[in-house]
Amino acid sequence: APFNTFTLKDLPTDPLAREVIRYTQAEGVKNVPWNFTTFPSQAFKEAFGASLLRYAQGTKTWDSVVSDVVESWKKSAKS
Repeated sequence: APFNTFTLKDLPTDPLAREVIRYTQAEGVKNVPWNFTTFPSQAFKEAFGASLLRYAQGTKTWDSVVSDVVESWKKSAKS
């Protein structure tokens, strides 16, 4: 969570969330900070989100998502 005010009583109790918590606290697992300022541009974020949505809807392959992201990143990074 992006907040540091939660206490142990605020932790989720559903099995999936508990497994995620257990996994992310395991030795050797590194969490990636939610630092979206390192993304090249808002246009990139929007294109990435649109590509992920089409994948989730079943109208795009994962390989196409990867290709879109790589190309969009290159274009945004140059501008």
